[in-house]
Amino acid sequence: MNTRDSTSKPAKEAIIQYIQSHVKDQALYKIYNINMPVDYLIKKANDYIRKNGKSIIVIPDLEILGGYFKISNGILRDLSSLKRMGNATIFTGQTKSIRANFGFSKLQLKCNYELIIGSIIFKGNIFAAINRLGIAAKLNVDNEEYNMSLENFQIKRGQIIVNMTGLINGLMNIITNQWPSLNTELYNVIEVIIGNFVKEQIKFYL
Repeated sequence: MNTRDSTSKPAKEAIIQYIQSHVKDQALYKIYNINMPVDYLIKKANDYIRKNGKSIIVIPDLEILGGYFKISNGILRDLSSLKRMGNATIFTGQTKSIRANFGFSKLQLKCNYELIIGSIIFKGNIFAAINRLGIAAKLNVDNEEYNMSLENFQIKRGQIIVNMTGLINGLMNIITNQWPSLNTELYNVIEVIIGNFVKEQIKFYL
């Protein structure tokens, strides 16, 4: 559980100060670049993730393909590789909103698997690299106290590169043919995990 005093949020204060010093007429509808304070926010978040051992998240056990393919002891790591992708902007006017795209340099997935074919059970490990996973976020900003609330959040799927142990070529072909289903199942779980993780960081720092 986070223990930071909710009234002391340096990243939020940096964004507020930047807005107040750069946005000349906040009543007019304009778009301003806020890359600098957002980069500060990401740096603080990554430092916190590393120092508090949150760079690795446990993935719940899964049963896929009607229970014939099981995944257990899964972990998702390198969550401290969060970075900004593209420009972060604030829209001013009657209401204010911040829009930013984030991503991870590379996420790594490791888990055990169990494949059941007839009466035979095959076991091994899965090692996967998840490249170019992106996040699009929009936050509303209160005009009076600059309180920020998350309005929209979307995961942009990247590419999963998978290596598996314990399978002969013929069985590997079977898994390859079924990989779109496995890919979808894994991403559904990863999206929930990443979504909760990033929302927690936004709430913590903003």
